[in-house]
Amino acid sequence: CVVEAHRHALMNREDWPRLERWLRLFPAALADRETQLLLVRAWLAMERRYELGELEGLIRRAEERIGVTRADAAAAARYRAELAIMKGGLAYMAVPEGPDATESLRQAIGTLPPDHSYAQGIGYMHLAGILDQAGERKAARRLLNDALDNGTLEDAARAQVLTTLCFLAWFDADPARLVPGAERLRRLSETRGLGRSLHFSHYFAGLGHLDRNELGQAERELGRVVDDPYMSALHNVAQGGYALALAQQARGRESEARGTARTIADLALEQGNQHFVALSEAFDAELALRQGRRFDALQWARRYDPHPLQASPRFYVPSLTWLRVLLAEDTKTSRARAGDFLAEWQPHVEGQHHTRLLIGTLILRALWARAEDDVDAATAALGRAIALARPGGVWRPFLDEGSRLAELLERLDREGDDGAFARDVLSVCTRANDAVASTAHPQSVPEVDSGPAQPLSGREAEILALLAERFSNKEIAERLHITPETVKRHTANIYQKLEVHGRREAVAKAASLGVLRTS
Repeated sequence: CVVEAHRHALMNREDWPRLERWLRLFPAALADRETQLLLVRAWLAMERRYELGELEGLIRRAEERIGVTRADAAAAARYRAELAIMKGGLAYMAVPEGPDATESLRQAIGTLPPDHSYAQGIGYMHLAGILDQAGERKAARRLLNDALDNGTLEDAARAQVLTTLCFLAWFDADPARLVPGAERLRRLSETRGLGRSLHFSHYFAGLGHLDRNELGQAERELGRVVDDPYMSALHNVAQGGYALALAQQARGRESEARGTARTIADLALEQGNQHFVALSEAFDAELALRQGRRFDALQWARRYDPHPLQASPRFYVPSLTWLRVLLAEDTKTSRARAGDFLAEWQPHVEGQHHTRLLIGTLILRALWARAEDDVDAATAALGRAIALARPGGVWRPFLDEGSRLAELLERLDREGDDGAFARDVLSVCTRANDAVASTAHPQSVPEVDSGPAQPLSGREAEILALLAERFSNKEIAERLHITPETVKRHTANIYQKLEVHGRREAVAKAASLGVLRTS
């Protein structure tokens, strides 16, 4: 079928913008009754927009159409396999108590032919995610490595498997495995022109550097995710933007952090995605709390409900912001609410086997216990967080809480590697100027910003180099595989950061500051 061949070819190239444009060529009535077009809509809802409610409805509609249309048995089996993979994603994200989805996912992966490579790779992602959530991380990793080693996966599927291995390293709080894994994904993505996977590689590399407090490297990687927001899925751009904003905040650039957060909020509004509109409101509260605007954070917390509890595989988790606001409010009522929620939340996180999220949760439990004058419980929680963070060298969650942890760190009575790590964290947390965090990691080379007051992002530097060679906006867009509108937005940002008003002036000033690259 022409439709099937074209849709999977576009999916395998991760060309979601073209697939969206292609879908719009069909009348709405046809797109609502043709099984293959319903499948395209479902994939876009899951992979491009992260609209899980819409996805559920499209899955039901596609199942109905398969039952009443005259598709041959082989085609119907392929359609059902795709739907099983999407259901597996819903099962993973919803943390269900219903039937196990692993067997249906295994069957679906085996049913799909090689030219359905992207769908097959997502099947591996969802299957590994469900295994991991069940506490079978070794089995999940073995599944993925065996898939890579058997030599039968096409590039699109290999990229999804490598992305999933990065997710597992993130859950493990293991930047030492995450950063090289992201580099492996980057090499494949660049070679094969897989834009979505390339964004994921920068996202995960950025998270790894951020956790190790290598903030300059984190900004460069995460900036590449945010610089071209229409290339990748909104959920990846948004999460990369939240991480980038916190890296900027950690370096004392508060207005820039607010600007990055505003960019993500505007993007969510532009796309009409209520999930990310709400998530951006939560993140605004996180920034407000870190920047001393406690009233703004309290206003958000009054409206927020952390239920129902869901899986939290990405960087920013609003439930932690809510806990921080309650602890900052520091009333008997707010502490009681925080304690009640922690009693529910921590077992939920432990049930996900998400070590990185558990570290952040334990730190907040320690701060809550200290506020309740239970020093023994506070030091026990903090000691456990240290023990989990030390093997991977995860620094940032402790530094984000700053001097509030210093007293508890001093009380820790630990020997060996955990004790040494705790003492190093303490030495950083007690520094008066922790905002300049690029010098905080004892194993990092201090970074000094040069050039403009607000450094150019990686994409902006690329565009500036092409401006110096007198490329037009259209030519730059074609060369970098982005839209002319995106080039125009980056150019405006370049002018603002360099405090100039035109191309020639921008090139001249960049050259004088030593920040003009050769393309």
